[in-house]
Amino acid sequence: AQLSCLFSAEGEGGAVVPPVANQMRFYVGHTGVDLGLNARHGIVVQAYSPLGNGALASDPLLAAIGRAHGKSAAQVALRYILQKNVTVATQSTSQAAVRLGGEAV
Repeated sequence: AQLSCLFSAEGEGGAVVPPVANQMRFYVGHTGVDLGLNARHGIVVQAYSPLGNGALASDPLLAAIGRAHGKSAAQVALRYILQKNVTVATQSTSQAAVRLGGEAV
């Protein structure tokens, strides 16, 4: 939806300076993003709030999947996003949390 205003007039030239990144809400259970549209225009999608404002860090289904692979629910959620070829914007006040997030790759 965010890109529709830029590309609705594609035949008329589209955006003067096309974006290279599109930061949008994208996480397990909230994936209403047209990845194909972004890809066709060479735009990288970056997921913000990749853990659903923290709710996915304790999600029972993701935790069960994580236990089967020696990972946390948060790591499973981050890996899902990466497997969709979407980059991730994360933040934490804990160095340990950042380190664990990096192990999702």
